[in-house]
Amino acid sequence: MLKSETLKMKDFNSSEIQKPVLLRYTVAVESNQSKPYDKDVLKLINSIKGIPELFKSVELHYEFVDTRIRPIKRQKILIKLNEKEFYTFSSEKDLDLFFYFMRLFKDYEPEVEVREELVLEERLLQIVS
Repeated sequence: MLKSETLKMKDFNSSEIQKPVLLRYTVAVESNQSKPYDKDVLKLINSIKGIPELFKSVELHYEFVDTRIRPIKRQKILIKLNEKEFYTFSSEKDLDLFFYFMRLFKDYEPEVEVREELVLEERLLQIVS
């Protein structure tokens, strides 16, 4: 599964929609269901945290928050192995991972489930808390 979620903040007093403030990418590999992107996803996950060769499922959840919402620890990574939390990490620096996701999702665009949502600032703060 390749899933992209984008939240854009809407100012209550204006009709103007601002740029995205929260991006979430989810990638998942099921050992019994082969997908064209499996090799690239496993390479990405292994570059972050080595995983065992035998597994039932592995998921990587990546979240990137705009500096206006969270100035530090803007990136959050969660890896689940066989549906259990395996590794978590927060960072404010390394944007290489962000750009890797952008390329991966562009390369497999037809496979990506995309969701965009417009939220008010109060709702956004609840989501990222």
